[in-house]
Amino acid sequence: MAGKRKRSSNKAHDAPSRSTHTPRPPRPPRQTPPKPLVDIYPQSQSLLFRLPRELRDIIYADIFTAPRTIHVAYVGGAKRRFRSFLCRSPSEEQVERIRPAGAELCHSCTLRILHYDCSPRDKRDGTRVRATTTREERQRARVGSMLRCCRRVYDETIETLYTSNEFYFENPRSLLELPRSTPQIRLSSFRHLYLQSPVWDGERGDEEILRRWGKVVRALEKMDGLQTLRVILRPLFGLTDERERLAKPLVEARLAVEPRILFAPFARMTPVVWADGGCCRAALSG
Repeated sequence: MAGKRKRSSNKAHDAPSRSTHTPRPPRPPRQTPPKPLVDIYPQSQSLLFRLPRELRDIIYADIFTAPRTIHVAYVGGAKRRFRSFLCRSPSEEQVERIRPAGAELCHSCTLRILHYDCSPRDKRDGTRVRATTTREERQRARVGSMLRCCRRVYDETIETLYTSNEFYFENPRSLLELPRSTPQIRLSSFRHLYLQSPVWDGERGDEEILRRWGKVVRALEKMDGLQTLRVILRPLFGLTDERERLAKPLVEARLAVEPRILFAPFARMTPVVWADGGCCRAALSG
């Protein structure tokens, strides 16, 4: 037909081309060489680091040694997992410090060892520590600012922070969560520790609470540099069976130091009348 072009047949063009080139083997994945460790910059231009190390250690001790016990609380926030606060009670009034081992605390002293007012509480749940910080709290956090400002400062001071202070874990879960975000070298740096057990009712046989308490004690074993350890056990009524079952994990654990145990019953089956009318401190002088 007019207007149509006859398509010429080109067998050489239509046939698949045969190439003698052999395919390349797949390229192996690129192995990125490990990044070299960042050396600590000497900071020779800083007036602080021009001082002898002995003088710097005196300055560090004044800044990183807290005047009172440091309360540590697990908050589980997205940006902040733990928070710490200075105890508001003077050292000479801290019940857990001045009571002898094996003592049973009265109701008044039991309320004092809870240290409820030493940490800011969540408005919705008063039993939990507030995870967010206020502007005033951030301005007072001079220790954290110094640790984050310079690698050399961190290297020279982090050991002092752990070895020169006393730490109090009101909630046993805080101690249970600590090894998950803290390297072993820092856990071994703890020297002085206070710890509370959960309230356990031996008569109801709450084995789940007892099992979790055993996990907390196993986490405590990782702190192999402890020099003093004070544990406040919280039986429900203070019965002998309750005391023994709460103390059993501590007795069987391989701790760095023998714990000093106090008993703070959650409730009492019969009222106890102390010599001064309401406090167990009189029993010490009697």
